[in-house]
Amino acid sequence: MSTVNKIFKHITDDEGLQKLAASRYIDSPSWKSFVNTFRRRIIKEPTEAMGSQQALQDFTAKLDDAITKKEDPTAIPMFGNYVVESVLLPRAEVELKEVIESYRLLSTATDLRVPHEWYPKTRLMKRKIIYHGGPTNSGKTYQALKRLAEADPAKGGGLYCGPLRLLALEVYEKLNKQGVYTNLLTGQERREVPGATHVSATVEMVSLNKEYDVVVIDEIQMIADSARGYSWTRALLGLQANEIHVCGGLESLKVVESLMNETRDDFRLESYNRLSKLEIEPESLKGDYSKVEPGDCVVVFSKKDIFSVRREIERKTKHKCAIIYGALPAETRSTQARLFNEENTGYDILVASDAIGMGLNLNIRRIIFHTTAKFSQPQGIGYLSESHLKQIAGRAGRLSSQYDVGKVTAWQEVDLAYVRAVMQHDVPQVSTVGIFPSVEQIEHFSTHMEKHRLSQLAAAAQANEDEVHEEQAALSRGKSNAPAKSTALAALPSSAPTDTLAYQAKFSLSKVLQQFVELSRLEGRFHLCEHDSMVVVSNWLQPIPLTIADRFTFATAPVNTSDAVAMLSLYDFAAKYALSQPVALNLRLSRDVPRDLEEFTN
Repeated sequence: MSTVNKIFKHITDDEGLQKLAASRYIDSPSWKSFVNTFRRRIIKEPTEAMGSQQALQDFTAKLDDAITKKEDPTAIPMFGNYVVESVLLPRAEVELKEVIESYRLLSTATDLRVPHEWYPKTRLMKRKIIYHGGPTNSGKTYQALKRLAEADPAKGGGLYCGPLRLLALEVYEKLNKQGVYTNLLTGQERREVPGATHVSATVEMVSLNKEYDVVVIDEIQMIADSARGYSWTRALLGLQANEIHVCGGLESLKVVESLMNETRDDFRLESYNRLSKLEIEPESLKGDYSKVEPGDCVVVFSKKDIFSVRREIERKTKHKCAIIYGALPAETRSTQARLFNEENTGYDILVASDAIGMGLNLNIRRIIFHTTAKFSQPQGIGYLSESHLKQIAGRAGRLSSQYDVGKVTAWQEVDLAYVRAVMQHDVPQVSTVGIFPSVEQIEHFSTHMEKHRLSQLAAAAQANEDEVHEEQAALSRGKSNAPAKSTALAALPSSAPTDTLAYQAKFSLSKVLQQFVELSRLEGRFHLCEHDSMVVVSNWLQPIPLTIADRFTFATAPVNTSDAVAMLSLYDFAAKYALSQPVALNLRLSRDVPRDLEEFTN
């Protein structure tokens, strides 16, 4: 008996056999349950379990051989493989038919190997993809925006897709000044211009349901980003446009071209060289901000450090500092940029976040890295990527600025050594691009999850029912003293939930995402983007009765999950939304007028 138990334990624990079962669309819990049920059957009623006396004799002969050779470490695994392939799998495919079908549908829903097929309307078009590739300050985005301004309104007008709301705002203002009426669409604001023919948007906000004449997708190298890369992949594969101009470094050229080969779109490369000189300074500031000079931009990676660096510079020098970071209101950002760009304002030093690395036009003479280490979730603290560092460094000495030569240095010598090493080498080619399921895919998957759960319950109940019948038959023959068990079918719901909204309201999005990720199948060029913050937000909002689609929307909100006030505000917003109640603006304003920008921000 112990040998039989060892054999069946090997069958349930062996990863190779689990994968073999999974290849037949039998999930791990169902497989283990089926194997254990069969083990009990073969011990209690061997002939009935095997189906015939001849099958039992063959099974017993091979079992005896395995027992005889029990000292041989391969004996039990070999017999286990025989049991799986010749006995268990054929029976499982009959007895678990509904479980297998529901799991097959689950697996199909998580097949992410051909994302270009998610956009059938777009695949009906023959698009022109123009890749504007080159370093910063090479004129690539300028040329793409020129073509964007010429987009024909009768063919859908133009669309700009940028990585930051500050950059979307800059393009919005530039196009409107040229007389090209343009709307602004970001996650934080909408500005609608009467008679607008164009849209300037952050890449996550673009609609795939509208047709355009010309589209510009900026900073295409972000397609490899571990958190946001899927938004660039979605835009590149899904936007319906006659022309799509993608702008960025050449490190994403090969992977973008391979994707366009899949979509059968026309692809053309336009290469650019830097228009001004960029030099690495021989020395750092050696930890002394009294060495800053007019036109310097100190790049800092936290809001707290931005203000502390500004205070230190203004304490040690006669210079005043403008500041720019992503969370600044648009008008404040414009004012700060103007104070730094224009002469004789007194603000001749800029302290900024890495938001300036994404194409903002500023009159910078020298970039100074406060550090080259940056905190990001979930990785923690790590060095800036080669691509990101070069993007930031390239902001110095732009052709549109008053400086013919851009310079780059760092606050400390150790960071300058890293900057120098990165700047001397080409950025390696991007190997994978980010993808993530849409809300429609998640809804579809969650529906199949529930169907699969019910099929598992039905299979388990049927197995228990069979055991009851076997036990009762054994009792009638006097072969058992065990009491008859009550049927397990009573535990099975009589039918699937008929109220879809009620079902979705109690469903955990985090569990859906977890199982989707576990089952997802990816092709070598793709990686699944991080979703940790989505899990945190969805768990936080779990008590609120929301549909899967609404949970997904709230979970993708750009909220700082470590900010208690922000999370409470989001919870209040979601709760009011679920009750169809108006959401009041809960503004906590100080009674005193702020004395400076730092007090206003805090």
